[in-house]
Amino acid sequence: MTIRQVLLVVPLLVATLPSPSILASDETDAVKKPECPKGQVWDSKTQQCVLQTSG
Repeated sequence: MTIRQVLLVVPLLVATLPSPSILASDETDAVKKPECPKGQVWDSKTQQCVLQTSG
């Protein structure tokens, strides 16, 4: 391989490799609850913040 070929191939290989964060993630990372304002909680059924009620 010539220097030109190496300079072309190495960046392509690096760009196509998966990042370590993708390899280390698990399925629970995909479902993150957003931060709701004070007095509200996340409702998983409606997928939004709702007022917190006792009960």
